[in-house]
Amino acid sequence: MRRLLAFPLVVMLFPQIVAKAASNVNSVGIAVEDMALASLKTRAEEGDEKAKSILVARKAADAGLICANFLLGFTYLEGKSVPQDYVEAMKWLRKAAEKGDPSSQERVGWMYSYGKGVPENFVEGLKWYRKAANQGDASAQLGLAIAYGIGQGVPMDQTEAYVWSNIAVANGKEEARKAREAGLRTLSPQGLKRAQARANKLFIEIRVNAQKAQLRKEKDEALLLSGNWNR
Repeated sequence: MRRLLAFPLVVMLFPQIVAKAASNVNSVGIAVEDMALASLKTRAEEGDEKAKSILVARKAADAGLICANFLLGFTYLEGKSVPQDYVEAMKWLRKAAEKGDPSSQERVGWMYSYGKGVPENFVEGLKWYRKAANQGDASAQLGLAIAYGIGQGVPMDQTEAYVWSNIAVANGKEEARKAREAGLRTLSPQGLKRAQARANKLFIEIRVNAQKAQLRKEKDEALLLSGNWNR
């Protein structure tokens, strides 16, 4: 399976993307909706490059770029250049998640699972983990494995726990090895054989989904970098 980046390219290339995008937009002007946004605009007008970056990302997000929605959500989630704000993070991440971005879906699942910016809801969290896991997100795959292993949000199922931990390991998630070893100890030889067969079948399906998701991500990031979204 082609591994999806744990932190998408748009995050690592953020400084270059902003410099390029900012040179292609006439203005970072945006309707002021609240004091936080007003503060960002003031900082940008005073020459604060970080504030200008956030406003460029906001403008791109409003233009419909999925990676910009993820970038804003990630920024507020981590408290990068802005005060940490889980509610605002969920707002932007959910927009990208609903458009099919696996990295955003995994973060939305995590936020529901831990009650960050929304009421804790394991069932809702697993719904988003599953969407991301089926598109190759290794962290979401591990999240599903743990949930099935302890019966959190779903009935306990050691077969499914093994299946998802096995896929997560194959996808490069070393932390999933411990969960997979637990399955090796608890499943019968016949049960293990069935679980391995299911994991292999699912792995192939996920690989196709992951490749499609990666192509969408690369196309979206290229559009952001070009600045053509503002024309």
